[in-house]
Amino acid sequence: MKTQTISLQPLGYEAFDTLKAESEADWLDAVLYEPPDLARMMTMRTCLVIGARGSGKTTLRLALLKKCKGLGTNAPLVVEWRPELPGTELTETEIVRAYLEQVIEACSVAILHYIAVNHALFERAPLHIRETLAAILQHFLPGDRELHLSQVEADASEAGIAVARDALTRQPRSLLKSDASANTLIRMLANCAKVIGVSRIWIITDQLEEWLDFEMQGMAESLHSLTKALAVFETAGFEFKLIAPSEFEPYLMKPSALTIRRINGFPLQWNEEQLRAIVERRFAAAMGKKEFHLNQLAPPKIVMDYLLEYGGKTPRGWLELVQPLAQAYLEQEVKRPLTTQVLETLRRENPLPLRRDPRTREFMLHYKPLKLAGQTSKMLSLLYERRECTRAELWYLALRGFDTVPQHDSDPHWEKPDLWRGTFDTTLYRLRQLVEPNPDAPVYILSEGIGRIVLKHAL
Repeated sequence: MKTQTISLQPLGYEAFDTLKAESEADWLDAVLYEPPDLARMMTMRTCLVIGARGSGKTTLRLALLKKCKGLGTNAPLVVEWRPELPGTELTETEIVRAYLEQVIEACSVAILHYIAVNHALFERAPLHIRETLAAILQHFLPGDRELHLSQVEADASEAGIAVARDALTRQPRSLLKSDASANTLIRMLANCAKVIGVSRIWIITDQLEEWLDFEMQGMAESLHSLTKALAVFETAGFEFKLIAPSEFEPYLMKPSALTIRRINGFPLQWNEEQLRAIVERRFAAAMGKKEFHLNQLAPPKIVMDYLLEYGGKTPRGWLELVQPLAQAYLEQEVKRPLTTQVLETLRRENPLPLRRDPRTREFMLHYKPLKLAGQTSKMLSLLYERRECTRAELWYLALRGFDTVPQHDSDPHWEKPDLWRGTFDTTLYRLRQLVEPNPDAPVYILSEGIGRIVLKHAL
């Protein structure tokens, strides 16, 4: 695993604040830990990277972009494509056609930037190449052309901007038919790009998590349709790097001869050593140091046991856990390791979130799965749904499975409280043993008022 150059400008708590790679672009190099299998992903024609939430998918995309810049003249033209779900009730062929056109649009933006920056290469190209690229740009470049030109002004000279503007505004001659298929356009685009110095085109797709709560299945299935048409891109010299949430995996990796042959799958996974290094690198950047070790933060065994138990297997899981520790440590005028007593206080003052996996329906304390079953699971499920219940509601609706709570002793389901109170209290205590760090001093499942049970710190 290659190390990165660490900035010596202290970031302070900013290194732990948002934990979102998009908002850390200005100093991401200082904390970047190269994702596993990055070198292999660079060489694969087409690869699918599957990662859980918080596993570092956006960081991976930024790492790929950084690596590309380091390749110099051998660097591919990078096209960042954010798919838009095609219309409903389309055939698979129509879906693929819609996606091909979206990819051409995204390529047009990147090609325009390339022409502006490398205008001499473009101007030396044969006439039919320049005319064909101009025709493609004018037809597919989305939105306002002048705004696109303004976006490349920082990277291009005045001469380059003038060449790019000319390609966008003059009436081009072209070898393209007006009804040319997307397949033909992609091949011609790639062929023309090679003549002006673009040997490879990378299509990088990320940020698909925004679809998880909206049309997730439709987006995943439509992208699977696209994967079956990748031959169109591969023969033209395109390379796909598709970075997707783990929820997409069942759809994108459906067994078929086409997808098995064309997609190399990579799970974005981290081991304990790598996760520890990610945490330590953040602390080093926060301090403006070249190195930082966990024993400088607190007793390392206590911290590691805590991270391993609750942090899961993702960078975000571990970094979120150490946020309160980082704040307490960095606020010290003289930096000393946090004591065991301070760690316990921080844990009480910053309870971990209780969450429920929307797919598996499992409960988790931060990223630690809770081993609930039977009555304890039923009790917590109702509490999680309502956040506050009476003891009678938990008994009759959760534990007994009735639809309503009996209000009178004449109801056939009514039971004397004295007969079920003991069983209820035992189940409640068993639930607290499974959820609470200290069942005798609960912070999640609280008894409030007369006969009310309240769930706190749940997401």
